[in-house]
Amino acid sequence: MPARRSTKKRSVPQSSRRETILYPLVMEGERHDRPKLSETQLSELEKSGRISLTPDARRYVENIARSWTAHERARYSPRPGQFRARLRSIRANLEKAHAEADLNREGATFFDRHLLLWILERPEIRDLLIQFASLEHLIGSILKAEQMLPPDSGAARPREDHRFIQYLADQFQACGGKPRAYLDAYSDEGYRQTPFRQFVHQFYGFLSLEAPRTPRGLDEAIRKALAEWRRTRKV
Repeated sequence: MPARRSTKKRSVPQSSRRETILYPLVMEGERHDRPKLSETQLSELEKSGRISLTPDARRYVENIARSWTAHERARYSPRPGQFRARLRSIRANLEKAHAEADLNREGATFFDRHLLLWILERPEIRDLLIQFASLEHLIGSILKAEQMLPPDSGAARPREDHRFIQYLADQFQACGGKPRAYLDAYSDEGYRQTPFRQFVHQFYGFLSLEAPRTPRGLDEAIRKALAEWRRTRKV
């Protein structure tokens, strides 16, 4: 992720529910493979932010775009509860199969015990009984996998937009700009039209997210991210 950061320690807020995103991810199809930012898009970013992106900054900005998009995809990936339900379904079917395959269970019929003895007398298929018995171990392993899954309340997974906005602020500053965002009671939108605000809005529009923030929601994210960004530079 972007270099050119301050040598001072930065404490970026971390999500307490990040573990509900299960890695590695498997996403569908090519629609998720986002291309690099085009030259036209990079030029539009420079124009909106009133800066000139260095070659390094261009690479970092493209990396931020890919990382931000990937994070948003991860927010909509299958949840632990879905994993748990699928494993339970497999386990339930195996438990039925195990009960059906136990030829020597309590209350087994004479027919089942006759079949058991017939198999025991034939070395070439005697391993079949071991395989039947192994179902119990398999069921136990699946139960263990269910227990390893993290708890999940089902609440919406948190966004980490603040982190990517701060990465953009790093590059904006490295290119001579001043990352600023202010409330403005005299503006129809309620926010000052600073170059950095326009830069982030332009950039965000290029991401093609499944459920993007509203313009006002993005403005609040920018303002809060910059407040944290400034505090970390005073540490």
